[in-house]
Amino acid sequence: MSTINFDQELTSQQIEKFFYNTVDKLEAPMLDVKQNCITVGPYKIITGQDCYTVQRSGTPVVEFSRRSWAVAFALRMHNGDRNTADYLRGAEHRYRKIAEDQYVYRKHLSRARQRDIDEKIYLYEARLSRVESELEALYQDVQPILKNSHR
Repeated sequence: MSTINFDQELTSQQIEKFFYNTVDKLEAPMLDVKQNCITVGPYKIITGQDCYTVQRSGTPVVEFSRRSWAVAFALRMHNGDRNTADYLRGAEHRYRKIAEDQYVYRKHLSRARQRDIDEKIYLYEARLSRVESELEALYQDVQPILKNSHR
């Protein structure tokens, strides 16, 4: 049998009262994280196989390849910062293009190595290097937005 004295119960009630009175005054949206769904205000980020779909009222808004980008997009939309949200949407488009190029170059490089064609090996290694540097530059461009998403 558990015993809770009157002071502990009173403290618990005071904490609950403070929490419920303060939540309405918070500037940051309430985040609800479940197995395959993150809720940010009216936006939900639904986890798919390899993508994260941001929805509002059940209507898909945009898909992201990276979870952190989807959450940052939802936070920015909830806070009314459409410019940054649109920038993230454009960054996602560039990310998908770069990732597709990277996949194609790796595939061609592997075929060139199997066939032992030196010129094509050098060509696809150079292209792969360029694409990887573009990807790294894109990550660096988006990183400040991810760090400041709560504002």
